[in-house]
Amino acid sequence: MVGYLQYVNTPFDTGVATRRSKVRIGEAILMIQTDDIRGAHERAVATGATITTRPTDWSVPSHDGKSTIHPRSMSMFDLDGIYSEINQYL
Repeated sequence: MVGYLQYVNTPFDTGVATRRSKVRIGEAILMIQTDDIRGAHERAVATGATITTRPTDWSVPSHDGKSTIHPRSMSMFDLDGIYSEINQYL
């Protein structure tokens, strides 16, 4: 489940961090799964997102250790300064 919240009278700083390059301690990370990571990367670059990791293939053991999972991942800060990791499972 994903929930979205918007305050009517914001009790905090509403400034937008721009051109971020590092995640802060304790900061939430938005994780997204896609079937088209190359397209997501192209759209992110075209809109001016700060790409911290280009689409990269890697592998990890499955939860039972009997097979291998092959994700392709990228990381970025969107124009609002929100850090996201976008994954595609090959």
